[in-house]
Amino acid sequence: VCNHTSVSMRDWAAVALTSLAKHAIKSKTSMDAKSQQEMIISSLLALCSIPHIQVRRRQLDCVMSLMQTDGSFLLSTSWPNVIQIISAIIDNDTGCELSLVRQGYLGLRLVSSDFLQSIPFDCISGLVEAISRYSKQNTDQNISLSALTLLVKINFSLSFSSQIFQWTISDFVYRKMEAVGNDASEAVWMVLYTCLSESCVDSRFAVRKSACQTLLQTVTAHGHALRSAAWHNVIWQIMIPLLDKVRSQTRCASTEKSNGELIMHHSRDTEQKQWTETCIHTLSAISKIFNSQRKSLLALNDFGAVWEAFLGYLDWAACYENAELSLSAIRSYQEVLLGKISSQTLNVNSHEKSNGSESTIDVVAPELPQAQWVESWKVWLRISRGLARQGCAAMASSVNAETKSTSSTPRMNSSTSSLASLAPGVYVPGPSHLTAILHIFPPLFDKVAKSITIDDLKYESLPAVLESMMNVPIPSEQAPFVLPSSSTHLTPTQEALLEAVKIVFVECTISGTSLRSAIPDQIRLLLKFASMATQRISPNKVAPGGQKSY
Repeated sequence: VCNHTSVSMRDWAAVALTSLAKHAIKSKTSMDAKSQQEMIISSLLALCSIPHIQVRRRQLDCVMSLMQTDGSFLLSTSWPNVIQIISAIIDNDTGCELSLVRQGYLGLRLVSSDFLQSIPFDCISGLVEAISRYSKQNTDQNISLSALTLLVKINFSLSFSSQIFQWTISDFVYRKMEAVGNDASEAVWMVLYTCLSESCVDSRFAVRKSACQTLLQTVTAHGHALRSAAWHNVIWQIMIPLLDKVRSQTRCASTEKSNGELIMHHSRDTEQKQWTETCIHTLSAISKIFNSQRKSLLALNDFGAVWEAFLGYLDWAACYENAELSLSAIRSYQEVLLGKISSQTLNVNSHEKSNGSESTIDVVAPELPQAQWVESWKVWLRISRGLARQGCAAMASSVNAETKSTSSTPRMNSSTSSLASLAPGVYVPGPSHLTAILHIFPPLFDKVAKSITIDDLKYESLPAVLESMMNVPIPSEQAPFVLPSSSTHLTPTQEALLEAVKIVFVECTISGTSLRSAIPDQIRLLLKFASMATQRISPNKVAPGGQKSY
């Protein structure tokens, strides 16, 4: 009758059924408690197949009433159906009614706050999945964001503090996990990580950002609870697919400005810009996970493949034609390579809050195997070569545009603005990008100097890369802020380049080294730099937008 075509008939039938359920739960019968509750909850569960909003509202009202008045008497066998009723409100195919979504979420919060200790352990995964459904619904974004917070509150003994609020969850979930064994407990962690990773690629920017931060905090704080086999699944089933999805969305995101009701900052007013920031957050988060959980990851049999795969994403992002993403990827590459764990990450992992001078202390992660250092060296060469190629391509594009726009007799006294007619969107790596990647060179080369071949130091390889980086022009908007050193009169990029050449030259002159035959190539590079120092800057050495080539 609850599915009758008449509105009044449906409503009266729903009222009758829910009223019977409320009274029957308290009645004394010859049935055992398990069978009695199963009959009552099953009748309410059957209403999930009815699409009418009023009937579903009556259903939720009844479930909320049962939990508020008789929740402490519900048996463990009844909770899976209760959670399923609340979860079934979210229908991603046909859409969700706002009032039902809000009412259902209140039910989840009630279960989470008052009855978490009553729920059997095998229901926790179902509860996590139910909350995840609410985080992915598109009806109310505030509920989506709140559900992400609830995921942490439900599943972990986690302390989180801020100036606004503070909560502390007891350790009963851990006690349950210890009682059921590692396999069952790791299954719960996997469900949670999977749900969070799915929200990391949500269509809404705010939800993606919150999910990424939550995933970082969760894995960093509780990754030690996973064994090597579970970590293998986390990497290959969650982290790598997440990076694939984020990279794909970043590449194909729309560049049209948003026409939504909310006013967006110009740096986030297109899908492409928003997905770029999501990519930044994701790479930064996974870099921190690689550092904080380095010991667990090193125990993997295929750590080499894991390392190579992650560096591949950093390589792509570092050479992506977006200044913010490129610089962030270079810094993430430096962080994961040198194994520095920030004090903030350490605090989350240890449940302690340091202050004063302790907050500036860096904790170094376990040392990388030599094979991974060599792989990192190859990635450094690819990133450096890619940045230099982008700068030189922009320079050539500017010169070609200038040549086409001038007469057959070029004017030698043309101003820099006359060469600014470059196609919009052409990207030139700034000095900060080049300096950042060059600062990685000294510690990296120190690790691989005994493992690389002479071919890596021949002029066609490393010296050619360094020469190309020297020729990358400085963007005009950054030129006023690139101040040369008062002692050497060199820019930070130039100083870093010369320091790299010096380090290589010293290594080549060590007695007994196999790299001695590369000395002529290093001298040739220094002669190139010397010839640049004696050249006069001409108008044709101006890069896009009035960018001078220093």
